[in-house]
Amino acid sequence: MVFEDHRSSGLIYSGLYNKNTSLNELNQFRMAELITKELDPTYGTIQKLFARNSDLISFCEDKVVQIAADKDIIFNADGNPQLVASNKVLGQSRPFVGEYGISKNPESFASSSYRAYFTDKQRGAVLRLSMDGLTPISDAGMKDWFRDKLKGTYFNIVGSYDGNKDTYNLTFDTGAEFNASVDFKDTASSVTVSYKEDVKGWVSFRSFIQEAGLTVTNTYFTLRDGELYSHDNETRNNFYTQQHASFINAIFNDIPTSVKNFNTLNYSGDLGWSVDSIETDIESGASSPFVTKENKHFSHIYNNNEANDTSSFGFQGIGTADNIDI
Repeated sequence: MVFEDHRSSGLIYSGLYNKNTSLNELNQFRMAELITKELDPTYGTIQKLFARNSDLISFCEDKVVQIAADKDIIFNADGNPQLVASNKVLGQSRPFVGEYGISKNPESFASSSYRAYFTDKQRGAVLRLSMDGLTPISDAGMKDWFRDKLKGTYFNIVGSYDGNKDTYNLTFDTGAEFNASVDFKDTASSVTVSYKEDVKGWVSFRSFIQEAGLTVTNTYFTLRDGELYSHDNETRNNFYTQQHASFINAIFNDIPTSVKNFNTLNYSGDLGWSVDSIETDIESGASSPFVTKENKHFSHIYNNNEANDTSSFGFQGIGTADNIDI
């Protein structure tokens, strides 16, 4: 009779490997030695291991744990930790502050230097692990969006880091192709969103749905349908041999309780622009053709107050007299 012991919250390590002396004990597991490291089972199963500097980071379902490698942690009388050398392969383990884990989506993990990014589907958050610990970067203006998005059922939640643009690209893949006509608020659609560190926020939605991604020799690659694609081509917004259109959703009224008056539109650039319509929750308008002056483009805004709505601030005058009594 054969018994199996599944240690989903523990680690086991083999003998040493030294390429300089041709010592290879990777196939040796001496049970007489302390070759195991058990974590608290309440943290859930270990989903991902990440070596950062001289530590080993264990991403469990409900917790992220730092494990000292080749050293141990001794606490002083004042409670401050002190690192000391040890013959232990894996020493003291300490969970990071914060009730976050990686759930069961290790594919969302991506790293750059000492920073690591991942999602916690159970708690509806996207996290960054840095030198200052865990930070929920989904709170940077998109807390509700990610909370709703992570409630959905997806084929994959894939993360990768673009070393050229210094962005963490997170893809929610339903298994369907990207459709640019679908509103990004639709929680059932596939979409990729990017976080940039220098602005501390989510800078753009992307038109590619990756299966995996990595940066090699200053070139960012992603995979789709098992094929490898480079993102450093000269054709803008062309992903996986398909051309997509770029667009910008501008937020003019960031204070909804204050009614604004807009008179002109302007932008800087060398591309021809056109405005089909201008709409707010109160009124609608139109734009005249853009006039170019010193590489800047200007257009006037006209109000579409066809019904002569006297409750609008755009309505001026006292109206038209129906009759005159003499």
